[in-house]
Order: sequence, then C-alpha cells, then structure tokens
Amino acid sequence: MLSRLASGRARLQNHRQIIKTVEKGGSQIIHPSDLTSKIEAKMSTLTLCRKDEVPEDEGLKIEKDNLSVAVFQFEGNYYVMDDLCSHGPGSLSEGFLDGYEIECDFHAGAFDIRTGEVLRPPCMVPQKTYRVIEHPEDVVIEIP
Repeated sequence: MLSRLASGRARLQNHRQIIKTVEKGGSQIIHPSDLTSKIEAKMSTLTLCRKDEVPEDEGLKIEKDNLSVAVFQFEGNYYVMDDLCSHGPGSLSEGFLDGYEIECDFHAGAFDIRTGEVLRPPCMVPQKTYRVIEHPEDVVIEIP
C-alpha cells in the first residue's frame, strides 16, 4: 500500500513539474485532439482560378504568389501540382492527360495527378502536389 502511495505522489510531483515548465514558457504539451486544429490554423489557402476556366481532360498553367502550378480537371475533380517537371524543363500543363496520368511534353515521363507519383521514366522524382480545398466556384489549394 505504501509503495502505491509513493508511486502516486511521484506521478503528482511529475505533473506539477510539467505545469511549472509550461507556466515558465517551456515546452507545451498538446492533447492529440488539439493537434489537428493547430496544424490547420497554420495552413493558408490560395485561390488559383475559377473552376470553369479549367478545361476537362487538359491542364491549365497558373502563376500566382511565386507558384507555378498545373491545374487539372478529370471526372469533375480538380488536381494541382507543380507545373515544372521534376526531370527537366517540361511544362506539365502542356502535357497529355490520360485519366489520372499526365505525360510531360518534354521527355514523355509521366506522373499521377492525384499523388505526384512517378508512373513512367525518365522521371524519377515525384512531383509536388497540393491539396485542393472544397469550394463551389473556385480552385483553392492549401499551402504551408
């Protein structure tokens, strides 16, 4: 019984030390349920264009706020990735879109527009993609 009491006191002392550390500006302990909202609060959004400006089954190049991205529409969904191919000077917005596969117009390498995954060489580095935020009229992406 005494060992359980001592163990409980040790845990209480540890909790008090954590509270003092936080009060003095030390590291904060974040509950997992708060983590998502804190991460989302740090993310920004960027409106790229109107949805009706993006042709079905083709790419559209958008240059905005130091970003150059390719916007694609396939089966009513919108996808955004960096426009400059990770392999060379090709513009993915000028490539050939076949389903979820965009073929670079420079070396014919290919990427998945949903994930940026390399589908065909000579490309070897995945393409950066951006999360598209649901919006009724515009293509809006999340940016860090």
